[in-house]
Amino acid sequence: MSQVMSELFEREPEQWGLRGDPWVWAAMRTRLGSTCVPPGTGAVQRLLLDTFAEVVGVDLSVDPLPDELQLVHRDEPIRRGESSGFVDALRWQRRLIPLLVSRAGTCRGAGGPEGDGGADGKSAPADPIRERHVGVFEDAWRELAAQCHDTVAPAATYQAWLAHFTMDHLTPLHVLRDVDFDPRHLLPGAARHFRPVGNLKVDMLTLRRPIVRVPRRAFPGAPDLPDGPGNPRSGLARLADFSVISELRVTGTQMSRLGYAEVVGDFQKLSVILDAAEVAYPDQPLPAAFVGVFVNVTKPVFSLDLLRRRLHEAHLRHDVRLAAFDLATGDVSFDPVG
Repeated sequence: MSQVMSELFEREPEQWGLRGDPWVWAAMRTRLGSTCVPPGTGAVQRLLLDTFAEVVGVDLSVDPLPDELQLVHRDEPIRRGESSGFVDALRWQRRLIPLLVSRAGTCRGAGGPEGDGGADGKSAPADPIRERHVGVFEDAWRELAAQCHDTVAPAATYQAWLAHFTMDHLTPLHVLRDVDFDPRHLLPGAARHFRPVGNLKVDMLTLRRPIVRVPRRAFPGAPDLPDGPGNPRSGLARLADFSVISELRVTGTQMSRLGYAEVVGDFQKLSVILDAAEVAYPDQPLPAAFVGVFVNVTKPVFSLDLLRRRLHEAHLRHDVRLAAFDLATGDVSFDPVG
């Protein structure tokens, strides 16, 4: 039996952003009614965006969404005997539309080229902001390879260069460094491996929107965020604010040489963060995740093929990807390794 669009709206979000949002949810559900869910996540997303535009009068396909359209006052609820209120269009673009699209993909169980693989190997929902920022990260990585391949510098310098190239495509306020996700809130099986470290810092993160309310330790809540109150316990809720998270390793720096175990550890770190966030906040979109390995020296030899074999043996998430540059061949690649 074909799935209908109203089924995507059956389970409401646990928390609403603004007063007008529940009304928009109900209005979209009524308008779509018994419309069959179209094939392909791209078509589902287009139908939802068109319906939102009809109901609210805002085109969420515009990216970035202009400031004056991020919060829109609607008078319609007054005619139903309810109070009028604002609609958080930015929240709809960042979270609620991707949530509804993900439900369509999950219910059909369909794979396709429009999404990335998740932990179970199934196709992930379409997420236009995330996918655009993935392209930005990959372009920045190519620029790092083109401009910095013949350098030897401290690791922090390469991290700064990668952030700079990313900012060139977005804005400085889109990019954060060294955000710490508290290991106390990981799943039990993973927490014991990371708790002694005392932190789960991520080298570079790209925000979906340039709204920066993230302290160095991400788990304190930020009550003034436009997408609702912050979670007072865990930084995992903040992952929904990011489109891309990444670690960077350089084989030759002024200080040390890179070991394979260090890279595997970075993959494990991003994997357990995403695993825990997926369980704790199943309705929130996950960021794309990369571990970058920049092979800028030919001796001692660092074999990317050997690294890939070790990563395959580590049983990692399928959606944590390897961004690699190899000075010996000049190749740049982006590979899933789980």
